[in-house]
Amino acid sequence: MLLHSGEHLVRSAYAVLDGGGPAFPGRRPGVLYLTNRRLVFESRISRGFVRDLVSDRETEIVLDVPLEELRHLSIRPGRIRGPRLVLDLARGRPAFDLLEPGEWAGSIADARRAVPVRPGPDASGPGIGERPVVKVRCRYCGNLGQESDRRCPFCGAPL
Repeated sequence: MLLHSGEHLVRSAYAVLDGGGPAFPGRRPGVLYLTNRRLVFESRISRGFVRDLVSDRETEIVLDVPLEELRHLSIRPGRIRGPRLVLDLARGRPAFDLLEPGEWAGSIADARRAVPVRPGPDASGPGIGERPVVKVRCRYCGNLGQESDRRCPFCGAPL
């Protein structure tokens, strides 16, 4: 796993990804990484038992999610094993079997609180250096003028 600039590793552990929708089919062992900006699950690509013994196995990034995209996380009881960490994402709900899921949930929550909030394009209210412009219709000529104008810029009538 490569870290981006300004990013540092918070926690990592062996985990098993157990489904979570069409984006995450089946059970896959691998390593779950938590950085100060994202969650990454890396799994090894198997090319067959003999080939894996002879040469190094390549890895594949199965999950790479910025912490801002994490809608909700919970700890649910497993069917046979102990509790599991369940992530609620836009593209599915992957579940991870790992040691200490409660501590992982706390670490993820702490990392999410530390992520600076970036205002989106739909931020309401005027920004710095902006002010709303209100136009007023002249009752004599019908043209639009500024609310701050005392007289119509077209006919000179009082607004």
